[in-house]
Amino acid sequence: MTNQEIFDLMDRFQRSSIHTMKLSTQEFTIELSRGSVSAPASAASVAAAAPAVPDAPAPSPALAAEGSAVTAPLVGTFYAAPAPEKPPFVQAGDRVKKGDTLCLIEAMKMLGAAGAVEAIFTALSLRDGYLPATINYRTPDPECALDVIPNQGRKADVRYAMSNSLGFGGHNGSLLLMKWED
Repeated sequence: MTNQEIFDLMDRFQRSSIHTMKLSTQEFTIELSRGSVSAPASAASVAAAAPAVPDAPAPSPALAAEGSAVTAPLVGTFYAAPAPEKPPFVQAGDRVKKGDTLCLIEAMKMLGAAGAVEAIFTALSLRDGYLPATINYRTPDPECALDVIPNQGRKADVRYAMSNSLGFGGHNGSLLLMKWED
């Protein structure tokens, strides 16, 4: 399965009404589920104590016509309330104005594992012959002749790749990978 196919699967899941999905092959397993936990906790306590977050009801056509969608500026763990025992910042149908807190998004959840995740995607790029996109790239620099693959990944004959991990305190590492050829 290519990276693009995984992203397409995630997009279709997001747009569907399915609450959980598990796809297993001999090579990998992908699990997708809706809902979030209001505070970080162990997997055992999450399973025992955390209720699923219900899907928000669809706004009425009149409200949708006068309002606009709010999209997250980054990917992360979504928290509807400041703490498990606190009420959510906003409810479905609430009117909000610029500057209102709508939610918390914790983006550093995978900080310690980011290098491993990047190495996995680098290996998948080699295996699938696919170069992932540089997202949100809008204005090319005429002085820079790098092939940055703007906004849309593409197929390529990739034989070598390098995964760099730059950590706090100067902890840096590079992993050089070569495509396995029979």
